[in-house]
Amino acid sequence: MLFEQTHAVGVEYLHEGMLYQVRVNQEVILSAGAFESPKLLLQSGIGDAEYLQGLGISVVADLPGVGQNLQDHLIFPIVQQTTQEVYPAITSNVSEAGLFLPSVAKLTREERKSCNLDLVAK
Repeated sequence: MLFEQTHAVGVEYLHEGMLYQVRVNQEVILSAGAFESPKLLLQSGIGDAEYLQGLGISVVADLPGVGQNLQDHLIFPIVQQTTQEVYPAITSNVSEAGLFLPSVAKLTREERKSCNLDLVAK
């Protein structure tokens, strides 16, 4: 992001090896997702001043909360077989992705059932 003092006035980006700058007359809206938005803010000099200075990033605004307490929101679908037709309702308007893990071919069906995936938040 480009700044005049602490006011965002545009963005700078690299495209096919060329560096471009776009300036705005109104406001800059940063919408890059739960992880990329704080990353871009930190790279632009908005965040904990001590942390940014340690990385050699010039501080625009000392805001220690930027980039802290990031958490992914994991979704675990439950797959089941029904004996009659089901007409599901759309309950989400967000992008979702599935995780498919390969199993070892020599495992029996019962051994595969007992495999667990444990996620621990720190």
